[in-house]
Amino acid sequence: MSDNQSSNTLFHFTKDSRKHPGLENIINILKTGFEPRFRKEDMNFLFSESPKREFLIRCIPMVCFCDIPLSRAKIHMENYSNYGIGLKKEWGIEKGISPVLYIPPIQSKIFHKLFFGRIIQSLKTDKELDKNHKEILFGIFNMIKPYKGKLRKNGKEIVFYNEREWRFIPTIPYNTLYKNCLNKKEKFNDVLKREPLDFQSSHIKYIIVSKQDEISRIWDEINKIEKYSLDEKKSLCTKLISAQAINEDF
Repeated sequence: MSDNQSSNTLFHFTKDSRKHPGLENIINILKTGFEPRFRKEDMNFLFSESPKREFLIRCIPMVCFCDIPLSRAKIHMENYSNYGIGLKKEWGIEKGISPVLYIPPIQSKIFHKLFFGRIIQSLKTDKELDKNHKEILFGIFNMIKPYKGKLRKNGKEIVFYNEREWRFIPTIPYNTLYKNCLNKKEKFNDVLKREPLDFQSSHIKYIIVSKQDEISRIWDEINKIEKYSLDEKKSLCTKLISAQAINEDF
């Protein structure tokens, strides 16, 4: 087992549900790239006092990755999904993908005093900062996450810091998208689909499926993707691995 705390690979683990099967999601990513989606983020963790500030519950457009080594990915897959794709970290850095900034509760007060008071004021009034300053401030705001918290799907308490999250934030000017998409996420997600985060087959290091017997199916699907050459398809098929094998062998 490697002692490295991070990997030279950026992994994206995708949903696996009845409506969005994980295997189909992986195939779609291989076909069209990563589609950014608006995710609801609650920034009230920056403040210890109540009540909650509704304007701090925001929608942020993103594609999420992590740089956890495969040898340490078991818990992450248990929390999220057994379906994923891993790409070279160099590709991610060139695309502007960056690690998030984790803030523990005691530090949030300091950040509030030094920095966030200005952002909060701009959120309240929407008038005090010019457009360029708002985009800079929200660019930082979009890369912040609490040190620990609860998973949305089951309320499980976890240390988010251990996830080693990286984010791709598409270039979208600060506008009403951030404020109005909470109840219309699907509508606004359709807008983001127009500019997927692309990659070349040479950037891919791993294609992860849940079970060993799914490898032959995704192999067949890769061979149907027209944009890849025969040599690229052969290369991609050598990068297939199952979560089952990862849990047993790493």
